This record gives sequence, C-alpha cells and structure tokens, in this order.
Amino acid sequence: MDFRVSKPLGCVLLVGLLFGPGIFATYFSGSLIWLFAMPLATIVGLFVLANSLPKRNLTPDQFADELERRLSKLGDTMNLDDVLSISVADERLGRVLTQLRELEYAPMEKQTEELKSAIAAIRRGDLPEVVTPTILTYRDR
Repeated sequence: MDFRVSKPLGCVLLVGLLFGPGIFATYFSGSLIWLFAMPLATIVGLFVLANSLPKRNLTPDQFADELERRLSKLGDTMNLDDVLSISVADERLGRVLTQLRELEYAPMEKQTEELKSAIAAIRRGDLPEVVTPTILTYRDR
C-alpha cells in the first residue's frame, strides 16, 4: 500500500505531530516547558523505535532478488530511497546499501545502471570485506 501526501499537507501534518501534543499539554498544565519537551521526546522516541526494529537475515541471493523486485518499480511509483529501504542484518549487505544510497541525487539512468551492476556483483559474490576491530587503542594527548 502506497500512501503519499502533498508537500504542504505533509508539512502541516509533521508540525501537528510534533507540536500538537505539546500545545495540548501546555494548555492543560499551564507550563510552557511542555511545548518544547514534547517535540523532543517525540523525535527521540521515533529514533529509538527506528533503531529497535528487527533486521532481516537475508542471504546475498535473497538480497539480490529483493533488489531486482524493487528495481522494476523504480521510477514508476518508487524513488531510490523506497527501493533501498531494506534493513539487513548482514553488515556486508548493509555496506552495499550505504554505497547505493549515495546515488540518491544522480539521474535515474545512472541509478538504474548502478543498481543493476550492484545486483550482478552480489550474485558473483563480490561483497565488501568487513573487518571488525579486535583491539581498540586510545592514545593520551
């Protein structure tokens, strides 16, 4: 299901979502602090919610299939951000997504070409190496 709103209506909804509860709380409590605390609490809560959502365990082939499925919709009803809104547990696939997100403002032809080449590279097994640090050292200045 695809739900889209116009930009002016989206701005009004966003401001209402952020400041509506604060205005309501300020009116009934008489304290102006709620006008600023509620938007901050809403933003922090949304960040916590977004980071706590489960990530999908996809194999590289499943990931490539998912990208191909979404690539066919690119340009018609989806933009690049919609195509790349996959949350994966594999850090190598996450790095591929990060690299592809850098193409957001590129022309549509370049986005499509890069996605196709990334899918082909994933199918070949060309994934970036992920090296986790074993020892972290800090020097005193």
